[in-house]
Amino acid sequence: MIVALILGVSLLLQLAAAIEALRLIRVTGRHRAWLLIAGALVIMTIRRMVLLGGLLSGSESADILLSELLGLLISACLLAGVASISPLLRAMQNLHEELERRVEARTAEVEQVHATMQTEVAGRVQRRTAELERTNLQLQQEIAERHRVEAELRENEQHTRALIAAIPDLLFKLDRSGTYRKVYAPSPELLAASREELLGRTMYEVLEGEAGEMVRIALEAAFSTGQTQIFEYDLQVPAGWRTFEARFSVSKPGEEMLAIVRDITERKQADIALKKQRAFLHTVIDANPNLIFVKDERGVFTLVNRTMATTYGTTVEALVGKTDADFNSNPDEVEGFVAADREVLARQSQLFIPEEVLTHALTGEKRWYQTIKMPIGSPGGEQQFVLGVATDITERKLAEQQALELALEKERSKILAHFIQDASHEFATPLSVINTSLYLLEQIAGSERQQHHIDLIFKQVEHIGKLVEGLLAMSRLNSGVEYLYHRLNLNHLIREVLHSHEAAAERKNLTIKCDLDGELPHVQADQNYLHQALAKLVENAIEYTPDSGAIMVRTGQDGDGHVMLAISDTGIGISPDDLPHIFDHFYRVDPARSRRGAGLGLSMSRKIIESHQGRIEVESALGEGSTFSVFLPIAAS
Repeated sequence: MIVALILGVSLLLQLAAAIEALRLIRVTGRHRAWLLIAGALVIMTIRRMVLLGGLLSGSESADILLSELLGLLISACLLAGVASISPLLRAMQNLHEELERRVEARTAEVEQVHATMQTEVAGRVQRRTAELERTNLQLQQEIAERHRVEAELRENEQHTRALIAAIPDLLFKLDRSGTYRKVYAPSPELLAASREELLGRTMYEVLEGEAGEMVRIALEAAFSTGQTQIFEYDLQVPAGWRTFEARFSVSKPGEEMLAIVRDITERKQADIALKKQRAFLHTVIDANPNLIFVKDERGVFTLVNRTMATTYGTTVEALVGKTDADFNSNPDEVEGFVAADREVLARQSQLFIPEEVLTHALTGEKRWYQTIKMPIGSPGGEQQFVLGVATDITERKLAEQQALELALEKERSKILAHFIQDASHEFATPLSVINTSLYLLEQIAGSERQQHHIDLIFKQVEHIGKLVEGLLAMSRLNSGVEYLYHRLNLNHLIREVLHSHEAAAERKNLTIKCDLDGELPHVQADQNYLHQALAKLVENAIEYTPDSGAIMVRTGQDGDGHVMLAISDTGIGISPDDLPHIFDHFYRVDPARSRRGAGLGLSMSRKIIESHQGRIEVESALGEGSTFSVFLPIAAS
């Protein structure tokens, strides 16, 4: 019974130790060790259970008791040992778990850092890879560009060689001292010496005199400034005297110079010929009295002749490059010119302007012009111009106006002549009746008073008769008299006039003196009408010279192809206000009309003298007298 109890207790202790061992498996995680312990305890428990079954059946001996007690003690010690190390193992397990957690956390941090580093490294690698790719691409592009440039250089070199071979210019490569280093001459006859003779020599040695000095100056200027120097020089070469244009350009600063020399002899000759042609053209258009001009599309003068410039009061050089508005202050005229120019360019056809006015810039005189404008193009057709030729028709306009006025005057004169003739005829009968009646009255008159009034009537009738005769004569002159021209000696004619007026001069005790040129040329004139004109002048001198005065008659030549006759008196003279009107019809210096006369004598004289292509002039001073001078053309021999 005791043995069974011991076995039971041992069995319980071993089961408890096995359970604790199993628990330690979970705590420590050392599965194999604790499983062995637990397995051993289970085996021992099974053995104890077998022994316990045998005791219960009564088949075991008493020796088993001692061994089971020992086993019980071992089981108790084992359980106690397992129970004592269990907390330590749990603590160790906790420490182990903590350590694992820390390890895991540190591992996570390391992995995170590692991942970050991998990402950064990958980014750097990627960026560096991209940079390398770009660099590689750039290198490839640069290589391709270099290949392209090299190909272009080769092509340009070929083109340059072809160009050099094609141009007719002389090419020289010079060093700093002006020594020939390379010579290219498609025309050797243009070289001052052969190619072999030039190489190694300076240009100063080859080109002597003025040409060598020009080369030296251009060479120094090109090297010092770096700018291309261009100059011309004349040189005698195997082809003869030629004119060259040289261009010096620095190819290597301070070291090398490229000289391009071109034969411009033909061009210079053509330029000279063109300048002569232009000078001749300018001479031709300057000699033309018409206004000649060319304007561009903006109205700017590109060509004018001297007449055009003079009209605008300036020079040809000053007018070219300017417009009408720059010299013409009349906006209406400028607007008309501009409108006409635009019409010509728009229609591309000639425009004829019958009449237009242009004001002279200096004198302000308005002149009439007949203008033709037409479009012309530049040689390449890039620009359009207006060519204008304006003819001065002012004299023609004035002549037309004068002709019209003359026609009107003739018509008025014709009407007046008819009126005067009719009136004269109407006056003739009453005057005859009056004269007859006066004669009868004079026969029966008895007293001096009656005779005085009869004399007054006679004088007035005589005055009216002279007035009628003057009107008839003036109307004939204005109607256009047909003169009978003959060669006359003016000395003889004036003597006849003076002889016919001796009685009138003697009544006033006037002295008439003559100073006649004995070699006076003849004139071509109508004797009767010229006699009338001179008679009116003599009558005027006698009429306005006081008693005991003097009259001087002179003849001569004026040195301008005219015969001159001057009649001077010591009369009352003419005031400056009256002087411009003394040749007007019916004008009398005496406003009170105290002197007899119709005021037609001087008008008739001037009309007759001007009809003989002559002129009449007068000089006078109040209180000193007057001088009437007649000028008539000398007759052809």
